Amino acid sequence: MLFLTLVLLLNSVKCQSKIGPECSNTCGNITIHYPFGIEDNCYLDTSYKVSCNKTTGRVSLWGMNVDVVDISLDGHLRAISKVGHVCYNETSAYINKEPTTKLSRFNLSVGQNELTTFGCDILSKVKVNQSVIASCTTVPGECKHMVSCSGKMNCCQDRIENGLPTKFKFRLLSSRNNTGKNGLAGCAYSFIVEIGRYDFSSFDVYKLKRKELGSPEMLLDWTVGNTSCQEAQKNISTYLCKENSECFDSNNAKGYRCSCSAGYGGNPYLGCQGIKL
Repeated sequence: MLFLTLVLLLNSVKCQSKIGPECSNTCGNITIHYPFGIEDNCYLDTSYKVSCNKTTGRVSLWGMNVDVVDISLDGHLRAISKVGHVCYNETSAYINKEPTTKLSRFNLSVGQNELTTFGCDILSKVKVNQSVIASCTTVPGECKHMVSCSGKMNCCQDRIENGLPTKFKFRLLSSRNNTGKNGLAGCAYSFIVEIGRYDFSSFDVYKLKRKELGSPEMLLDWTVGNTSCQEAQKNISTYLCKENSECFDSNNAKGYRCSCSAGYGGNPYLGCQGIKL
């Protein structure tokens, strides 16, 4: 019993040391919460290792190839989507970029993101190997300046509900093989964005440039561990929800997340404190 008590005390001290003065808690205007960290010994493991560009204030995570713009203790990340594009002259496609996105262990949030595509006569897909997890097609022949996502006029969207991979790529092509013919030139763009966090109202599809799209943000889920709460609680030395916190199973990814119990606040992975009324 005495040995077990000493082990628990050592684990507690080790955990608390992760918020010592050597551990930065911000990068630019982004708050870094444990289990994420910048310096060595300040993060849970390499999946939560933060790379901070002090010049730009941009954040990236080990194993991911997209920038992170927000890390919240409620189990969400926001990251900048890659943008696929294809540009046509009057006879053929002359630029085609279909980037691959890598998200390490973090998944797209269930039902909270959508594939969005701008362009005339375009079929867009999100693919995992040979499987398609989202696709949409803009209305063929409606090559006008205006954009209507609800009417699929030079814009289409598809909510991503299934698959939720940590690695995928975009695929874009002319749906009726009309783009690039009869003077129908221009570029088409495809990306993933959190539902309700993007303004589509001001685009002219014929004049649309990549820089005008800005930085569309995806919503991701993050968890800790690799088991359910029930399994994790069997081993108190590795269980990651600390004092005055509760455990919740993920409905989307491997592992679980922690949250402060009612009446407590702070970081549940370090120990929650009572809230003064």
